[in-house]
Amino acid sequence: MAETARLLFPADHPAFPDHFPGNPVVPGALLLDEALAALAARRGLPYEALEVRHAKFVQPVRPDQGVEVSWEDVGAGSLDVRLQGAGGPVAAFSVGTRGPLMSERADPRLGAVQARVSRAQIGPLLPHGDRMCLLAAVRAWYAEGIEGLAVSHRDPTNPLRARDRLGAACAIEYAAQAMAVHGALCASGPSQPGGALLAARDIRFFVARLDDIEEPLVIDCRALAQDARGAMYRFQVGTATRLLVSGRATVQFVALVGLGHAGQA
Repeated sequence: MAETARLLFPADHPAFPDHFPGNPVVPGALLLDEALAALAARRGLPYEALEVRHAKFVQPVRPDQGVEVSWEDVGAGSLDVRLQGAGGPVAAFSVGTRGPLMSERADPRLGAVQARVSRAQIGPLLPHGDRMCLLAAVRAWYAEGIEGLAVSHRDPTNPLRARDRLGAACAIEYAAQAMAVHGALCASGPSQPGGALLAARDIRFFVARLDDIEEPLVIDCRALAQDARGAMYRFQVGTATRLLVSGRATVQFVALVGLGHAGQA
Protein backbone atom coordinates (compact mmCIF):
# COMPACT_ATOMS: atom_id res chain seq x y z
CA MET A 1 0.00 0.00 0.00
CA ALA A 2 1.32 3.43 -0.94
CA GLU A 3 2.36 5.95 1.72
CA THR A 4 1.69 9.64 1.11
CA ALA A 5 2.80 13.11 2.15
CA ARG A 6 1.65 16.58 1.12
CA LEU A 7 3.86 19.41 -0.14
CA LEU A 8 2.89 23.06 -0.60
CA PHE A 9 5.02 25.88 -1.98
CA PRO A 10 3.31 29.15 -0.94
CA ALA A 11 3.42 32.19 -3.20
CA ASP A 12 5.74 33.96 -0.77
CA HIS A 13 8.37 31.21 -0.95
CA PRO A 14 11.76 32.94 -1.39
CA ALA A 15 12.57 30.93 -4.56
CA PHE A 16 9.74 32.44 -6.61
CA PRO A 17 10.65 36.13 -7.08
CA ASP A 18 13.96 35.40 -8.85
CA HIS A 19 13.33 31.97 -10.37
CA PHE A 20 12.11 32.89 -13.84
CA PRO A 21 10.72 36.30 -12.80
CA GLY A 22 7.23 36.81 -14.17
CA ASN A 23 6.74 33.08 -14.76
CA PRO A 24 7.64 31.47 -11.41
CA VAL A 25 7.84 27.71 -10.99
CA VAL A 26 9.26 25.52 -8.23
CA PRO A 27 12.88 24.59 -9.00
CA GLY A 28 13.07 20.88 -9.79
CA ALA A 29 15.90 20.37 -7.30
CA LEU A 30 13.78 21.88 -4.50
CA LEU A 31 10.83 19.67 -5.45
CA LEU A 32 13.07 16.60 -5.35
CA ASP A 33 14.65 17.64 -2.05
CA GLU A 34 11.31 18.12 -0.30
CA ALA A 35 9.97 14.79 -1.59
CA LEU A 36 13.11 12.94 -0.44
CA ALA A 37 13.04 14.65 2.97
CA ALA A 38 9.42 13.59 3.47
CA LEU A 39 10.16 10.02 2.42
CA ALA A 40 13.27 9.77 4.61
CA ALA A 41 11.43 11.14 7.66
CA ARG A 42 8.46 8.81 7.22
CA ARG A 43 10.65 5.74 6.67
CA GLY A 44 13.18 6.63 9.37
CA LEU A 45 16.04 6.62 6.85
CA PRO A 46 19.10 8.88 6.67
CA TYR A 47 18.62 11.29 3.75
CA GLU A 48 22.13 10.55 2.47
CA ALA A 49 21.36 6.81 2.29
CA LEU A 50 18.85 7.49 -0.50
CA GLU A 51 19.88 7.13 -4.13
CA VAL A 52 17.79 8.59 -6.97
CA ARG A 53 18.14 6.06 -9.75
CA HIS A 54 15.92 7.98 -12.15
CA ALA A 55 13.81 11.13 -11.93
CA LYS A 56 11.55 12.56 -14.62
CA PHE A 57 9.84 15.96 -14.43
CA VAL A 58 6.68 16.26 -16.53
CA GLN A 59 4.66 19.30 -15.36
CA PRO A 60 5.51 22.61 -13.67
CA VAL A 61 4.56 23.33 -10.07
CA ARG A 62 3.32 26.88 -9.59
CA PRO A 63 3.03 29.08 -6.48
CA ASP A 64 0.38 27.90 -3.99
CA GLN A 65 -0.02 24.59 -5.83
CA GLY A 66 -0.25 21.55 -3.58
CA VAL A 67 1.56 18.35 -4.51
CA GLU A 68 0.81 14.87 -3.16
CA VAL A 69 3.83 12.62 -2.84
CA SER A 70 3.20 8.88 -2.77
CA TRP A 71 5.65 6.01 -2.61
CA GLU A 72 5.51 2.25 -2.44
CA ASP A 73 7.95 -0.65 -2.43
CA VAL A 74 8.39 -2.30 -5.82
CA GLY A 75 10.99 -4.89 -4.83
CA ALA A 76 14.76 -5.14 -5.14
CA GLY A 77 15.17 -2.36 -2.59
CA SER A 78 13.43 0.19 -4.80
CA LEU A 79 10.67 2.67 -4.09
CA ASP A 80 8.38 4.04 -6.79
CA VAL A 81 7.79 7.73 -5.94
CA ARG A 82 5.11 9.74 -7.72
CA LEU A 83 4.19 13.41 -7.38
CA GLN A 84 0.67 14.46 -8.31
CA GLY A 85 -0.71 17.97 -8.65
CA ALA A 86 -4.23 19.22 -9.28
CA GLY A 87 -3.64 19.06 -13.04
CA GLY A 88 -2.11 15.58 -13.15
CA PRO A 89 1.30 13.96 -12.68
CA VAL A 90 4.15 16.33 -11.80
CA ALA A 91 7.15 14.01 -11.52
CA ALA A 92 8.16 10.40 -10.97
CA PHE A 93 11.25 9.04 -9.21
CA SER A 94 12.83 5.65 -8.68
CA VAL A 95 14.56 5.72 -5.30
CA GLY A 96 16.71 3.10 -3.63
CA THR A 97 18.91 2.84 -0.57
CA ARG A 98 22.54 1.95 -0.42
CA GLY A 99 25.10 0.75 2.07
CA PRO A 100 27.83 2.60 3.98
CA LEU A 101 29.24 5.64 2.23
CA MET A 102 32.58 5.38 0.50
CA SER A 103 35.04 8.24 0.30
CA GLU A 104 35.21 9.63 -3.22
CA ARG A 105 36.93 12.55 -4.90
CA ALA A 106 36.20 14.43 -8.08
CA ASP A 107 37.94 13.54 -11.32
CA PRO A 108 40.80 15.75 -12.54
CA ARG A 109 39.71 18.38 -15.07
CA LEU A 110 40.20 17.76 -18.81
CA GLY A 111 40.45 19.88 -21.96
CA ALA A 112 41.69 23.34 -22.86
CA VAL A 113 40.79 25.75 -20.05
CA GLN A 114 39.29 29.15 -20.92
CA ALA A 115 39.35 32.36 -18.88
CA ARG A 116 37.61 32.72 -15.49
CA VAL A 117 34.05 34.10 -15.59
CA SER A 118 32.90 36.41 -12.80
CA ARG A 119 29.50 36.45 -11.12
CA ALA A 120 28.67 39.71 -12.88
CA GLN A 121 29.27 37.97 -16.21
CA ILE A 122 27.26 34.89 -15.16
CA GLY A 123 24.08 36.84 -14.37
CA PRO A 124 23.10 37.71 -17.96
CA LEU A 125 23.59 34.07 -18.99
CA LEU A 126 20.85 32.81 -16.65
CA PRO A 127 17.09 33.55 -16.79
CA HIS A 128 16.94 34.32 -13.05
CA GLY A 129 16.94 37.29 -10.76
CA ASP A 130 19.92 38.07 -8.58
CA ARG A 131 19.12 35.91 -5.54
CA MET A 132 18.53 32.78 -7.61
CA CYS A 133 21.91 33.08 -9.36
CA LEU A 134 23.72 30.66 -7.08
CA LEU A 135 27.19 30.56 -8.65
CA ALA A 136 29.97 32.87 -7.48
CA ALA A 137 32.25 32.32 -10.46
CA VAL A 138 33.31 29.95 -13.20
CA ARG A 139 36.84 28.83 -12.45
CA ALA A 140 37.34 27.03 -15.78
CA TRP A 141 35.37 26.05 -18.86
CA TYR A 142 36.12 24.22 -22.07
CA ALA A 143 34.17 22.55 -24.87
CA GLU A 144 33.53 19.39 -22.86
CA GLY A 145 32.60 20.92 -19.51
CA ILE A 146 32.70 23.59 -16.85
CA GLU A 147 33.88 24.05 -13.27
CA GLY A 148 31.94 26.52 -11.16
CA LEU A 149 32.39 27.85 -7.63
CA ALA A 150 29.70 28.77 -5.10
CA VAL A 151 29.46 30.07 -1.54
CA SER A 152 25.70 30.77 -1.47
CA HIS A 153 25.03 27.40 0.20
CA ARG A 154 26.09 29.03 3.50
CA ASP A 155 23.75 32.01 3.08
CA PRO A 156 20.84 31.81 5.58
CA THR A 157 18.68 33.63 3.01
CA ASN A 158 19.38 31.14 0.22
CA PRO A 159 16.01 30.90 -1.61
CA LEU A 160 16.19 27.09 -1.82
CA ARG A 161 16.28 26.60 1.95
CA ALA A 162 13.38 24.66 3.45
CA ARG A 163 12.75 23.81 7.10
CA ASP A 164 15.84 25.74 8.17
CA ARG A 165 18.29 23.82 6.00
CA LEU A 166 19.57 23.48 2.44
CA GLY A 167 18.97 19.88 1.42
CA ALA A 168 21.60 17.98 -0.55
CA ALA A 169 19.32 17.55 -3.57
CA CYS A 170 19.56 21.31 -4.10
CA ALA A 171 23.06 20.60 -5.43
CA ILE A 172 21.27 19.63 -8.65
CA GLU A 173 20.18 23.27 -9.09
CA TYR A 174 23.79 24.40 -8.69
CA ALA A 175 24.83 21.88 -11.33
CA ALA A 176 21.95 22.84 -13.64
CA GLN A 177 22.95 26.51 -13.49
CA ALA A 178 26.54 25.57 -14.35
CA MET A 179 25.21 23.54 -17.31
CA ALA A 180 23.15 26.51 -18.53
CA VAL A 181 26.16 28.82 -18.26
CA HIS A 182 28.29 26.28 -20.13
CA GLY A 183 25.77 26.13 -22.97
CA ALA A 184 25.71 29.92 -23.21
CA LEU A 185 29.50 30.24 -23.12
CA CYS A 186 29.92 27.61 -25.82
CA ALA A 187 27.42 29.55 -27.93
CA SER A 188 29.25 32.85 -27.20
CA GLY A 189 26.15 34.25 -25.52
CA PRO A 190 22.79 33.23 -24.05
CA SER A 191 21.84 30.22 -26.15
CA GLN A 192 18.17 30.11 -25.09
CA PRO A 193 15.84 32.17 -22.88
CA GLY A 194 15.37 29.36 -20.35
CA GLY A 195 15.97 25.72 -19.61
CA ALA A 196 14.11 22.80 -18.13
CA LEU A 197 15.48 19.92 -16.10
CA LEU A 198 13.95 16.96 -17.91
CA ALA A 199 15.50 14.06 -16.04
CA ALA A 200 18.17 13.03 -13.55
CA ARG A 201 19.84 9.67 -13.03
CA ASP A 202 22.17 7.92 -10.62
CA ILE A 203 22.01 10.70 -8.02
CA ARG A 204 24.13 9.80 -5.01
CA PHE A 205 24.23 11.79 -1.77
CA PHE A 206 27.26 11.74 0.52
CA VAL A 207 25.73 14.30 2.89
CA ALA A 208 22.19 15.19 3.92
CA ARG A 209 22.55 18.97 3.69
CA LEU A 210 24.77 21.65 2.16
CA ASP A 211 24.39 24.63 4.49
CA ASP A 212 26.77 23.18 7.10
CA ILE A 213 29.60 22.74 4.58
CA GLU A 214 32.18 25.40 5.45
CA GLU A 215 34.25 25.25 2.26
CA PRO A 216 33.23 26.72 -1.11
CA LEU A 217 31.39 24.34 -3.42
CA VAL A 218 33.09 23.14 -6.58
CA ILE A 219 30.60 22.25 -9.34
CA ASP A 220 32.13 20.08 -12.05
CA CYS A 221 29.94 19.26 -15.09
CA ARG A 222 31.03 17.20 -18.10
CA ALA A 223 28.91 17.14 -21.26
CA LEU A 224 28.06 13.63 -22.44
CA ALA A 225 25.96 14.83 -25.40
CA GLN A 226 24.84 18.29 -26.48
CA ASP A 227 23.23 20.26 -29.29
CA ALA A 228 21.33 23.54 -29.68
CA ARG A 229 18.22 22.05 -28.04
CA GLY A 230 19.82 20.80 -24.84
CA ALA A 231 22.43 18.56 -23.29
CA MET A 232 23.17 15.63 -21.02
CA TYR A 233 25.87 16.04 -18.36
CA ARG A 234 27.62 14.05 -15.69
CA PHE A 235 28.12 16.24 -12.62
CA GLN A 236 29.84 16.29 -9.25
CA VAL A 237 29.28 18.85 -6.51
CA GLY A 238 31.79 18.88 -3.69
CA THR A 239 34.61 20.79 -2.07
CA ALA A 240 38.26 20.80 -3.06
CA THR A 241 38.76 17.47 -1.28
CA ARG A 242 35.32 15.94 -0.71
CA LEU A 243 32.51 14.74 -2.95
CA LEU A 244 29.02 15.70 -1.74
CA VAL A 245 26.57 14.84 -4.55
CA SER A 246 27.02 13.22 -7.97
CA GLY A 247 24.84 12.10 -10.85
CA ARG A 248 23.69 12.79 -14.39
CA ALA A 249 21.15 15.30 -15.64
CA THR A 250 19.43 16.10 -18.92
CA VAL A 251 18.43 19.71 -19.59
CA GLN A 252 16.42 21.06 -22.50
CA PHE A 253 16.52 24.69 -23.57
CA VAL A 254 12.97 25.92 -24.13
CA ALA A 255 11.01 29.16 -24.45
CA LEU A 256 9.43 30.23 -21.18
CA VAL A 257 5.99 30.89 -22.64
CA GLY A 258 3.91 27.75 -22.31
CA LEU A 259 6.65 25.99 -20.38
CA GLY A 260 5.65 22.37 -19.90
CA HIS A 261 8.27 21.05 -17.48
CA ALA A 262 8.69 21.27 -13.75
CA GLY A 263 12.36 21.61 -13.01
CA GLN A 264 13.85 24.68 -14.59
CA ALA A 265 17.60 25.14 -14.36
